[in-house]
Amino acid sequence: MTGVSAVLDTNILVSALLSPLGNPAKVYSMFLTETLHVVYSPGILAEYTEVLFRPRLRIPTEAAEKVLRAIQGHGRRIEPFQE
Repeated sequence: MTGVSAVLDTNILVSALLSPLGNPAKVYSMFLTETLHVVYSPGILAEYTEVLFRPRLRIPTEAAEKVLRAIQGHGRRIEPFQE
């Protein structure tokens, strides 16, 4: 995998979905165009899922599902190191 890899903060995803013109939306677009490679763990994916489906955020279900599918399909899953 070449390019830049990063863990996306949940707030970046939420902001990108709620405001398609800001910097968070640009970061999300970089992921969709594979300029940025997202790294996630099962715990991070669980947090994304819990937050994106919060009713008070009013993120459309289809948009939240698209984000999660994209992360699982194009992101790189890692297992956190535990001692």
